[in-house]
Amino acid sequence: MDSPAAFQTLPDLLLDRSVSSTAGLSFLDNDGNVTQSISYTALYSAAQDYARRLLLSGIRPDGTNVIIASFESHHDHILLFWACCLAGVPFCPIPPLHPEESRRVLFLNHLQTLFSRPILIASDETISTVQGLVPSFEATSWSHLDVLTPGHDLRELPVYPKSEPQPDDVVCFMLTSGSTGNSKAVSLRHSNFLSCVRGKIRHHGSDSSSRFLNWIAFDHVACVSEIHLQALMANAWQYHVSPAAIIRNPRNLLEWTSKYQVTYTFSPNFLIAQLVRDFTSSVPINPLDLSSVRAFISGGEAVPVKTAVEFTDILTQLGARRDVLRAGFGMTETCAGCIYDTRDILTDASQYSSKYLSLGSCCDGVTMRVVDHITGLPCSPLKEGQLQITGPSVFREYHNNPKATAESFSNGWFITGDTAVIDDDGNLHLMGRDKDCININGVKHPTSDVEHFIEDSHVDGVLRSYVYVCPMRLANADTETYGVFYQHELQVEDGLSTEGLARLVATNHALRRACVLFCSQSPHIVLPLPRSAFVKTALGKVSRSFLAAAYLKGTYEEIEHKLENAKKTAENNAGKHTTHTEEVILASISELFNIPYTNLTCEMNLFDLGASSMHLMQLKQILQERLRIADIPTIEMLRRPEINLLASFIDTILIAGDRNTVPYDPLVLLNAQGSKPPLFLVHPGVGEILIFIKLAQVLNDDRPVYALRARGFEDKDKPFETFDGMVECYTERILAAYSQGPYYVAGYSFGGAVAFEITKKLEAQGKRVAWTGVLNLPPEIQFRMNELVWLEVFINLLMFLALVPTSAFEQVKWSAIEKFPELQGADSEPETSAEVIRYLLSLSDQNRLTELQLNFDDLRRWVAVAYQVTCTGRTYLAEGSITPALMTVFCAIPLPSLGTREEYKQQRLSRWQPLTKSPFEMIDVDGEHYTMISEEHVSSFAEKLRATLARATDLSKSKLDPSLQALPIIDFPLSYSNNKAYLQQLRDALESVGFGILINAPGFEESFQRETLTLTEQLFSKPQEWKDSLSIINSSSFRGYFHVGDKVILVGVQ
Repeated sequence: MDSPAAFQTLPDLLLDRSVSSTAGLSFLDNDGNVTQSISYTALYSAAQDYARRLLLSGIRPDGTNVIIASFESHHDHILLFWACCLAGVPFCPIPPLHPEESRRVLFLNHLQTLFSRPILIASDETISTVQGLVPSFEATSWSHLDVLTPGHDLRELPVYPKSEPQPDDVVCFMLTSGSTGNSKAVSLRHSNFLSCVRGKIRHHGSDSSSRFLNWIAFDHVACVSEIHLQALMANAWQYHVSPAAIIRNPRNLLEWTSKYQVTYTFSPNFLIAQLVRDFTSSVPINPLDLSSVRAFISGGEAVPVKTAVEFTDILTQLGARRDVLRAGFGMTETCAGCIYDTRDILTDASQYSSKYLSLGSCCDGVTMRVVDHITGLPCSPLKEGQLQITGPSVFREYHNNPKATAESFSNGWFITGDTAVIDDDGNLHLMGRDKDCININGVKHPTSDVEHFIEDSHVDGVLRSYVYVCPMRLANADTETYGVFYQHELQVEDGLSTEGLARLVATNHALRRACVLFCSQSPHIVLPLPRSAFVKTALGKVSRSFLAAAYLKGTYEEIEHKLENAKKTAENNAGKHTTHTEEVILASISELFNIPYTNLTCEMNLFDLGASSMHLMQLKQILQERLRIADIPTIEMLRRPEINLLASFIDTILIAGDRNTVPYDPLVLLNAQGSKPPLFLVHPGVGEILIFIKLAQVLNDDRPVYALRARGFEDKDKPFETFDGMVECYTERILAAYSQGPYYVAGYSFGGAVAFEITKKLEAQGKRVAWTGVLNLPPEIQFRMNELVWLEVFINLLMFLALVPTSAFEQVKWSAIEKFPELQGADSEPETSAEVIRYLLSLSDQNRLTELQLNFDDLRRWVAVAYQVTCTGRTYLAEGSITPALMTVFCAIPLPSLGTREEYKQQRLSRWQPLTKSPFEMIDVDGEHYTMISEEHVSSFAEKLRATLARATDLSKSKLDPSLQALPIIDFPLSYSNNKAYLQQLRDALESVGFGILINAPGFEESFQRETLTLTEQLFSKPQEWKDSLSIINSSSFRGYFHVGDKVILVGVQ
């Protein structure tokens, strides 16, 4: 095996590893399991084959063509990267296309201009999307390359090693920003990549025993050089997983680092902060071993020393060293990280002189300096100046952009755009940015791009060229945020009327919406400022840092308070001034609910007015007709039951003309009121959650109620393909909505199996589940799911909607088969499905059909969702066990084919009991399977559900040591839901006996309790002088005793 210094190009490196290495790559699914592994030998062979196919397809290696790559998988990106590399064709990976069509078109047209008609290689689906937006975009699919039939020997084509690249040839173009149409393409050469990777290996000590874990997308240079090429150069194994798997559940980063004994991975500050919060609230249920870790690289955003110390404390408890967390600096232009601090993280944040971690010293291949902004001369240590970098790892030019290249270099030094200092030990500290960007979870957006987007949104009253987006970090905040300061045509310094203030409030609201649309995060503050606030420099520019600093000092508090008061006044007066859309909604509600129009206000909630699922469907149809909208998504009506919010959403449809920009979210809040932990309800097999609306209204259990709705009801959303994918999505969304627990989860029919699996997922993450409920479903559902063909799924949906009685199932089924013989024995949706649906609707209860006002296209989509939900259950097996405080199965009268209720309970429903290690109960409820929570029976069901939830809560508390029952109890979740009650419990405990028992606190596992008690004993055993110095002697609540197991220990008492 050659030494790293011997390689002149990347193909030299891959060829050597293909001959001498036993290492390779593994690709993980979202559960962290290896789905595919490939050796470096196999990668080289496959890349050679595809390199030849690229040339065979007509792609030219003379610099004429640039390959644009767009894939979801790391495997496809890596294979195409090397195929292009061996063929000598420049490669440019792009990020996923933006959901807004206009920005997609802008971006794609920019690529066409930048690269002079590049060629896209992607999946057939992606190509169809791109060419639907920009028909002239040339493209070739993977599937096309696979079926190419060569007219001659592929081995004769000029790919490496027949044709060898030069060290200065461009390997790939990496885009500086994938979110805007004016991205710059950074030209990165073989020599750049090899230099930077050699430098990283020497800096961090990577070798063949290392293991790398990557979760960054391939369109980011850190994936290419920080992980993939460094692992290849080190002759080490590398693992790749999708970004979503880590972002949705940051704990996976540590779990899989332990599982695969990873030595090197990446964790930006926003993820570190989330991990600290997660581990503070809940320790891992399985022990983690991080003793193998050498480097957690953190870049993209400054790391606060407080967060760094807390995170390192967690890592060291799991076996890692204190030098594992390594803050670094890098850019696309420097092939990712090139400066790192490898020193130990101190144990006390107060020992640091700065609020943020140092970024350390340069790797080989890079030299840094800080120069005076005015003179351009190098600064002495600790003097602020402009950061510049040079060396073989640094790029040379932006492709096809000589102006940007010239502006970015000074005598061969790259100007990073950062203000920095270098300390006496040669370590880098960033102080701010010259090139203003906002940093959203590590993704940088140029402030000018956000400002232009706002101006192009034509918000009422905003003066063009006077919008300033300013990055800022609030005191003690984990991550950066930003503010928007602007000039309004109304001069705020002149004093404003009530109408003027109301207009400013509306403008601020519109600006927030524009910002969220652009970068997915709302600004911390949106504020119109007086003309005098926008002071221009000698060059005619307004300093964004000056605006942000003035705001943080409180300079504009008076204006801010005025607008806050005006906003509250507007909210209190809501309903007095209505828009046209609001008037239409109010009039429709007045007719539908028989409520006088004058008694309605825009602040009212549909559910508070008594809306049922039928009311909602009727209102949807009425509004679509009166407002001439093709479709108002039912899910958005569920999410926006307040009249003013619903009107605002409908207005966006009227303006944009497209409802498909709304992202899928399975979680719908049906009742926001309550101080207890929320109840999560999973949809039945039909996928919809309308059946839960009335239950949420009548439950009256002082707890919020959420429902989980299946995917696929909107045109842009495909139904879940697998049962596991559905469970994973729902679990992640529950955790995002309610992170601390305890959890109360139930599912209706098919949803019962989903609820069982959600419970397993939650418990696997160390979360505490107080209750799992199943509504009339046995654990063995395979046989039933395989019985249900498309026709039977549709008839079940009709029974669910009370359009067909349960007793008529067989009659309706055979009538349909007689009418449409092709349905006999058919499983999937027939070509004549539209005719079948219309025929079965003609057999339905016509009065009920009129009440529901079903839209045909909506119903057809609904049938498709229900059928796919059924298909996901065909391979489901209920395995393992759960340990909630209580598991309950509600037993209704089953379908006729399943016997009597008692037979159904004994032979089928009781089979849940072996799958739980907790108390188990079966409760009879009124009604049949399809009517157990219908309008007729929902009140009686709610009564039994309330009692069940109370039992589960009591059992959850009774898991405490019996010897502790007489002691004061402090219920931790009250600190979130009812802080006043929580503080009262705390006060009563301290004033009565000086301590209390904290229950329902996330993360208080046995090991943590032992550690806490040890620390507590040390605290109480301190000398009295030490206690006196803390004024403990003056506290009547500090008694100097604590409870351990079955005895009370008195220590340190005078």
